Amino acid sequence: MLFSDNESTEDILVRLLFTREMDAKELHGILVKSEKREISLQAVYKAIKHLVDSSVLVKRGTLFTVSQEWINSLTTNLHPLSSLHVSEGESVSYSFKSLSSLDSYWKHIIIQLHEKLGEHPIFFYNTHVVWIHLADRKKSQNKYLKQFDIKKRYAYFTVGGNTTLDKEFKKLFYKEYLQIELRKIDALKPDSVTVHGDYVITVKFDKKTTNNIDTLYKNNKKAKDLEKELEKLFMGKLSVKLKIELHSKKAKKLRKILSKNFFIPKEVRDKFNLF
Repeated sequence: MLFSDNESTEDILVRLLFTREMDAKELHGILVKSEKREISLQAVYKAIKHLVDSSVLVKRGTLFTVSQEWINSLTTNLHPLSSLHVSEGESVSYSFKSLSSLDSYWKHIIIQLHEKLGEHPIFFYNTHVVWIHLADRKKSQNKYLKQFDIKKRYAYFTVGGNTTLDKEFKKLFYKEYLQIELRKIDALKPDSVTVHGDYVITVKFDKKTTNNIDTLYKNNKKAKDLEKELEKLFMGKLSVKLKIELHSKKAKKLRKILSKNFFIPKEVRDKFNLF
């Protein structure tokens, strides 16, 4: 049991990764030397893989850390080290070979921002919302999008596409606190932009993948058909980058672009100095 006297290998890995990010070799060294465990590196990799597959850990390159999304599902009051290590004007970029890994890490960062910024409205832009159609991330995405109305936290979501499934996304998730509009914004080059407070998080696919996603959305009218095609697409070689910036002026400029057609109460605009 985690944090008890009778810890399994996986329990120890989670406890160690609450303090900071580490790779498998460092974790193996600590398990052998400090925790006095007789365990092979291969066994450590196997335990880590199970924790990642179970959404307990998130992966960034060769490094692992505890998922903030998983932490929020617990009833205990646990607080890992924040991953938001950027100062005003700084940025950090990561590369991912899996969309599921990227989405898990994106959620890990976003949940920390929600806790840090409280009720501050959040702005999204996606050319298409592919995340809702990933088999292993669909449940997480549904839960995340529905929590805006539950927690009465304002969110404004712009989708760049106007296909049948883009319209279906709007119909399914548009609520009082989660407003959604379909509007292509040529000035925004990344495939996904999230603006939360002074933080800007962008996701960028390679050009070929972006074009393929767009074609699949245009050619498929049913979610099940699209999901099968996306699964095939993402089984191949994939290069996708996530960038986290802390840039107050850029964030304010993007909010102004993204808010164009939304109704935002004056008291909300003034309280959070959105523009």
